[in-house]
Amino acid sequence: MKILNSFAWLIAISLFSSCSKEENEPRLLFPPESESFVTNGMTFPTEGGRQSFTFTPINQTFWHSTLSNEDDRKWCEVNYVYDFGKGQDVVANINVLENPELYERSTTLTIKVGDMQKQILIKQEKKIESLQVSTKEVKVDYKENIIPIAISSNCEYAMDIEPKECSWILNPSFPNRGGAFNLVIALKVAANTDSSSRECRITLKSQTKSESIKVFQAGLPAEVSEDEKKVEVSNCEAGKLPDILSVIDANKIEWLIIKGDINGTDLSTIRHLPTLQTLNLSEANITSGGEPSTTKNTISEGIFASLSISSIILPSNITYIGERAFQNSNITNITIPNTVTEIGKNAFAFCKQLKSIHLSNSITTIPKGFLMGAEKLTSIDIPKSVHRIEESAFHECSNLATVNMPNSINYIGAYAFAFCNKLTNILLPNSLKEIQESTFQNCKSLSIVTIPQMVMLVKYGAFVNCPHLEEVHVRNTSAPTILHWAFDKGIYFKLFVPKGYKDNYTASEWPKYNIEIIEE
Repeated sequence: MKILNSFAWLIAISLFSSCSKEENEPRLLFPPESESFVTNGMTFPTEGGRQSFTFTPINQTFWHSTLSNEDDRKWCEVNYVYDFGKGQDVVANINVLENPELYERSTTLTIKVGDMQKQILIKQEKKIESLQVSTKEVKVDYKENIIPIAISSNCEYAMDIEPKECSWILNPSFPNRGGAFNLVIALKVAANTDSSSRECRITLKSQTKSESIKVFQAGLPAEVSEDEKKVEVSNCEAGKLPDILSVIDANKIEWLIIKGDINGTDLSTIRHLPTLQTLNLSEANITSGGEPSTTKNTISEGIFASLSISSIILPSNITYIGERAFQNSNITNITIPNTVTEIGKNAFAFCKQLKSIHLSNSITTIPKGFLMGAEKLTSIDIPKSVHRIEESAFHECSNLATVNMPNSINYIGAYAFAFCNKLTNILLPNSLKEIQESTFQNCKSLSIVTIPQMVMLVKYGAFVNCPHLEEVHVRNTSAPTILHWAFDKGIYFKLFVPKGYKDNYTASEWPKYNIEIIEE
């Protein structure tokens, strides 16, 4: 078909060349494949491109062309290819650049030969709207957050937010402008002070495009009472307690429950709660790290010392309580979990409000100065696992009246029960071999003492300044050695010895004291 059209084109040229003078006016002749451009124009896509057509000036070698607007040359370029030495055909190449605009554009190409002209309409389609966001969904924790969101657009857009009262999105106004490719918006999210999670939807809309961003924020991992006095923290992460409490008035907290992992940073935060009275760590897990650093499953040295906390429930899995951990605190009662195998010295020294303590049945030693100065403590049950009571363990427990000691104890240190003014009766364990110096010094109410069979030595000052001592029961058939001033020489008391062994005591140093020896 193309060959036939070209043949017709050649015939037309020859016919025109043989015409009369009247017919030799300047003309423009288009081949069939190019004629449609004169009638219908040519259309380019948004991205631009190149199209060509051919024309022949008849009876005139001079011709020229114009675009309807000089500014159109910025996006539409016309180049011509011809060689009059070989013929009169002209090839017009139309080059159109990409259309960055959101509207269609056009220009008219006019070709003139003498008074003769032909026009071709050149059109280009508008750019399709583009609007994209870097993320469609964002999940953040309860803390204040900055969320970077990249926006790519070639059009103007407006913003809508749902629900309308979503005031926790602090900067919801996005710039509404076109051509802003890779624009980054720092979306600011306020801290969530409620235990419930929340969400909102931010929608960007142009004339034809729409993009939405869902923002989910977790609730505060703490349940806070209406008056902010009671706070329960769930699923705590080690080191995060300062952040959790930063969104509420920590100065009001009186009751704190923590569930989850904590470290030295969290315990330090607890130390600085000025009004805290009750602390429940029963479902907490102490991990290593933080500032000051903690050791796993350990109550650190001095961590609760000198605090106003009156009640504390310890983690159920701790194994060690450090030195002076609760020294001089205001706790009134405490239970040491059975997982605890060791306690540092002076752990509860000078806890003057402490009324009761339940000891772990896994410890083997009551440490030095353990409850020294716990003046409101009235009784103590020492578990069967204990073998030693160290020096001054219960020194100056001035209201301690009842001590239940198992027979597993084989050592009681010096001053262990000194100045326990309410202690009236003491039954020492059967495995004890010595009574150390000043063990029961200044026990003003002590009236009855039972010394077991294996005790062979009573050291200096063991029972000195016990003015109400009335009876001493000794179970050993051989009189134990007593050092100088083991008892007050001026105080009369009855010495009960095994029946049939009075002579052993009469021949010993015991009669140096103001005693009456009685067999039983």
